Amino acid sequence: MSLKAVAVCLATCLRKGDMMKKRIIIFNISFWLALLTIILIPGKVPTEGASRIEYGFPFRFFIHYQSTEWFIQGVSIQLLYYFSDVFIIYGLIYAGLNLWNRLKPIKEESASTIELNGEKNKGYISELRKSIGTRPIILTGVTVIVLNDKNEILLQRRSDSGDWGTIGGALELAETFEEAAHRELYEEVGLRTHDLQFITLLSGKDMYYQYPHGDEVYNAIVVYETKDTIGIPEIQDDEGLELKYFSLEQRIEGINKMAEIILRK
Repeated sequence: MSLKAVAVCLATCLRKGDMMKKRIIIFNISFWLALLTIILIPGKVPTEGASRIEYGFPFRFFIHYQSTEWFIQGVSIQLLYYFSDVFIIYGLIYAGLNLWNRLKPIKEESASTIELNGEKNKGYISELRKSIGTRPIILTGVTVIVLNDKNEILLQRRSDSGDWGTIGGALELAETFEEAAHRELYEEVGLRTHDLQFITLLSGKDMYYQYPHGDEVYNAIVVYETKDTIGIPEIQDDEGLELKYFSLEQRIEGINKMAEIILRK
């Protein structure tokens, strides 16, 4: 595989948020780079009573040194060095990619774009409600599952119902699902992410919900997940009262009905 192909593949994995594929590619790169360092960089090879500098371990070592004792010792030492190099190179590449990922600008989801989209399309649902009242409508929206290092989920206590709900909301005019997910994540909890992964699409009769003020909806929701966020979670608007991480291993007391359906699915 050429370096160009590796770079393209790694960039694709970064965009899609496929962490496992990204780690496998980084490990493969580390494996071959470490092997090249062993072949091209001189190192000490133990011999009886002394040591000597050799290039190209293990190839020359197999040819020149036949003593079983020093052969085993040399192989053990060089293998230890080799795997140490693999993990050091892996760590440097992984840390460098994460740093680059955090420092690069977020295309189309900058703070100014988010605020502009929100202001431009503000009131779309409320204007629709003036015509149809509280009757059921199909509400297209997004949910963003935010997980921390302990695999706990971030929920917000809603101001309208007082229970705990997921992060998300309805699409605005001309928005894509991914743009809406980035916007809602920023507007509701002040977070951004480069690692937004599609999970599922939810719709149907069990996605019916009635808001405390009487509005009825049948939700069609695209669910995303992120484990790598930028910023500190904090309430950004009047839709939430507080934020808290909850374990997924235990039942969450006071969880919103729709949030419970989403997490169950």
